[in-house]
Amino acid sequence: MGGKGEGKKKTEKRARPSSSTCDELEEDGPHFEELLTLYKALELKNEEKSVHIAGLQALLQTANNEIEVLTDNVMALEASLQFTQQEQDDVKGCIATCEKDQMRQETELTRQSIYSGRWNLLLFRINEQRVKICITS
Repeated sequence: MGGKGEGKKKTEKRARPSSSTCDELEEDGPHFEELLTLYKALELKNEEKSVHIAGLQALLQTANNEIEVLTDNVMALEASLQFTQQEQDDVKGCIATCEKDQMRQETELTRQSIYSGRWNLLLFRINEQRVKICITS
């Protein structure tokens, strides 16, 4: 029995606020309209912001793609630079070897020339002459 009595009290409590809510709605009508206008304005701003955010996300994706391409280009250039530097080091080594060989050959030619000149003096009794080259114009 206690359960039925409580149910009636709740029904009565519900009925009373509904009758007073009607009076409050009439009084709050302008406030409700103002809130509804503000809500619509906020929804419109939210849509504008969503469109703006979507545009920015597209720009961000484009920028990320460009960054990836540039990163790949930088990595390729770095690899090319390392290869070029290695080749340059190899070429410098070859040049140094060639210069040493050239110096050695010049020394050998000088030695051969002196040796030949001495044998000419001994065998053919040719006097050694120092040649001076004078060019007049």
